[in-house]
Amino acid sequence: MIDKDTGTITLDNGTRLVRHMPLDPRALEANGGTRVIDNGRYQTYRIGPVGWRETLFCVLLSFVDARLESVSFAYAKSTGWQEYSKATQEAEIRRYDSLVAELLGDDSCFHWGVVATVVDAKSGSASVVVRYADFPRKEGVSAPVGGP
Repeated sequence: MIDKDTGTITLDNGTRLVRHMPLDPRALEANGGTRVIDNGRYQTYRIGPVGWRETLFCVLLSFVDARLESVSFAYAKSTGWQEYSKATQEAEIRRYDSLVAELLGDDSCFHWGVVATVVDAKSGSASVVVRYADFPRKEGVSAPVGGP
């Protein structure tokens, strides 16, 4: 479930993924998380498959400067290149688009970030990506600078 007001994601097991939550490697690893990118400011962990809305997903948590910046969901499946076709890719994209529409309606851009179906051209796979907005504030400015 994605909370439309805050962007907080709650998985079926009660795990809450909160915009810009701090990176806690020990907690992620203790819960089966695996670090897949360790590049200075950029850290990515894979968790899953985990239940979300009674469906199994593999989840990537991407952190920048030890803050959660994006969450990617891909259906946990065992298919590979041998089952890939343009038709199966388009069906997968429609499935993700339907999921996003069911959760959020026609909206995809919020004050807290953006939700979109994304296709990785290299792998031919699709996923739902929640990218949290970063609203830097300048001293003396009360409104956010920039936007999602």
